[in-house]
Formats: sequence, C-alpha cells, structure tokens
Amino acid sequence: MPRAHTRRTREPKKNKFGDEIIGTVGDVNFPEYDGGQVLKSPQEASTGRSDGYELEYVEVPPDDVDFDDKEARWTIYRVPLDRGVPTWGSLKSAAQTSGQKPSEVKAAFMSDDPMERAWAYEVYASNYGWGEFDQYPLVLDKKSVEDRYDVDLGGGDEEEEEEEEEEEEEEEEEADA
Repeated sequence: MPRAHTRRTREPKKNKFGDEIIGTVGDVNFPEYDGGQVLKSPQEASTGRSDGYELEYVEVPPDDVDFDDKEARWTIYRVPLDRGVPTWGSLKSAAQTSGQKPSEVKAAFMSDDPMERAWAYEVYASNYGWGEFDQYPLVLDKKSVEDRYDVDLGGGDEEEEEEEEEEEEEEEEEADA
C-alpha cells in the first residue's frame, strides 16, 4: 500500500520525454518543494537491466536563495527503482531515522509496486542523501526546470519586468500629455 506522501496519478500521463508518470513522492508541487515523479521509462525497460521504473527526485534551492536569483539551481536525481535493499548502508539506520520498522522498509524495497519502492528509496535517501543513488545529477536553472516540468515558478524575467516598467512609464507620459 503506498504511503501517505506518495500519490498515484489517476490517469497516467506522459512527460515530454515519453516517460509515463505513475505518481509523485514528497510534495505534489515538487519543482517548488522537494519531491518528484515516479516514471515508467520505455527506454530503461528496453535495456533489460530493470523493469523500467525510475524516480526523478527534485531538490529545490536552499531556503535562503530566491528562485529568481541567477545562482538558484535545482538538483534532479534519477534513480532506477530496482527491487532489493541497497547493498551499502544500514537498513536499520535508515528505517530508524525516518521512524519506520526495518521490516516494512525491506518489504517496500522488494515490492512489485513502484510507488512502494519509491517510498523505500526515499527513506534510504533521507538518511544517506540522494547523491548516494545518483552521483551525476542534473543541475538546472529556473527556466530549465520550468521547461522540463511545464510549470511556472513565479517571479519574472528581469527583461520582462523592465519592459513592463518602460511601458507603464510611456503610458503615464501619454496620460500626462
């Protein structure tokens, strides 16, 4: 049974890369808050190395960095949701860190349900970090994240704001004339 912070999509959709979106983990608004998508990747499944399920987890910039800051970066980890407990690290430690029973986390790792496995990987990552699963994550700026996930992260482009300010000033000048 999927955990409270995992949500299965009602009707599977595809992302712009052709992966089927199965559900989400963490926050449903993962480009704004930490979380991600559970995907069924036809390309990954065709390799025969796994059943094709992956978790694409997004870590947002730190709280002290505004999304519109030119230095703001999102880190995207792609983790194959392989069956089986990772051979490194301590299942007991990871389970205790998140207040779970090791037997429940182990069962989730072994599950046929990719949402259960995603939850187990999230438990492990909460203890060891996502970088232990993907040492070469994507690091994207705001525009790239908006394009990748088809979202608007608010704020505005400085050029757009300057153009709007100039238009407002022109309108005021015309009104005064």
